Amino acid sequence: TSFYMVVGLVKPDNGNVFLDDENITKLPMYKRAQKGIGYLPQEPELNPAHTIRQTIFSDDNPVVQLVKSYEAAIIDENFSADKMQTILEAMEDKNAWDFEKKAEQILAKLGIGNLDVSNSTLSGGQRKRVALAQLLLKQPDLLIMDEPTNHLDLEAIEWSENLLTAHNTSLIMVSHDRYFLDN
Repeated sequence: TSFYMVVGLVKPDNGNVFLDDENITKLPMYKRAQKGIGYLPQEPELNPAHTIRQTIFSDDNPVVQLVKSYEAAIIDENFSADKMQTILEAMEDKNAWDFEKKAEQILAKLGIGNLDVSNSTLSGGQRKRVALAQLLLKQPDLLIMDEPTNHLDLEAIEWSENLLTAHNTSLIMVSHDRYFLDN
């Protein structure tokens, strides 16, 4: 239950749960600038009116917003040099230069091919893969994952395991997959 309190899905019977920018940066595991908290639910709910492309590259992804700002700035001849410098620094900070390549790699490894498929037609495993891709592309500092291996095949589980162990990302996870947890 405390896992769901951290995520904000369950309210405590008494007391408070604090996870704001100021307090989370004081946690010992917290080493980098706050990029946010990403949550992967056990059974992801995706907007059925959207396609996979709309879900993965949604405007609530800060890296997508940054790339769009950069693209708009380079075609705007009246864009100030100071603002461009700010965008360039943010692009560097968020590793946004290789965003497209990273997106292609994540989608390929998770077996997501046709991005124009409606979310309403996806199976549980496909929804999990899309939600995982969306989460990874947001590049949060803290990943909170509820049964991340549910509905995934062995290849996707092994790739996820390798990705999570290779990156410097804090992780809170609930899983019954003992092998995945041990690795």
